[in-house]
Amino acid sequence: MTEEGLSAVRHAVCSIGWLRVGSEEFFEKPRHEKFDIEGTGFPVARRMVQTCAHVVNSLLRIKKTRGQKPFTAGVQFTHPPRSGADADMSTSVRPFAIGYENDAIDVALLELGGSDIPLDPVVLVPEAYTPSVGERIGPCGYAHGTALLTRGGEVYRFGPVVQTGIIAALSPFDRVAPESAVLDLLTGPAASGSPVFRWDTNEVIGMLVEGQIKGSAALSIARLIYRDAKGQVNVRAATIQMTRVIQDVDPRGPKGK
Repeated sequence: MTEEGLSAVRHAVCSIGWLRVGSEEFFEKPRHEKFDIEGTGFPVARRMVQTCAHVVNSLLRIKKTRGQKPFTAGVQFTHPPRSGADADMSTSVRPFAIGYENDAIDVALLELGGSDIPLDPVVLVPEAYTPSVGERIGPCGYAHGTALLTRGGEVYRFGPVVQTGIIAALSPFDRVAPESAVLDLLTGPAASGSPVFRWDTNEVIGMLVEGQIKGSAALSIARLIYRDAKGQVNVRAATIQMTRVIQDVDPRGPKGK
């Protein structure tokens, strides 16, 4: 992993959340008014962000609960500053519309509004790529939401966190059309939607959909994705049924005895 490659991944990752106040008040007091983070996303096209469907559904539930109170949902990027800035990073918040949502596979695509963000979409692995158990990976996202961005009630840092781990297992099969990866790492709430990338190449292989198993500190689950020859983003899906793997075992033992 090169510093340049890691920087490109970090700048592409965005937080997905909402503002407790109107946007004008938020920008007047940027250190005091937090951007409440519900999940993570990453751009797969210039104005298209991929995340988990359950992250979007969480925002919709919050909006329903808040009623007529100020509510602004959006995505926030931390990217290189524009020329002339005196800092080494800048942030941008953009509204979005839901372009696609599939609860069955927990995937959503958000269409960004506003002006373009000065960054490139992530590089996805090609369809021919096959993940392997033991391969080193690194998710990048907003684990624990705003907890790692604030101190004493004020914003004191920006940007996602990078973690490292390995592919501990593949599902449902190791080499024939795996659709998910079990990752040997722990992460926190709001990391859902984080891109999971190959540590050696910076290519994104999947999206974190579950940070813990049934609330226990265990392993993480990523849904595998790729970019096909036409440049379209696809979610990998197993093509072989489990019934073809399970052997016909006679419960009476060998030869029916």
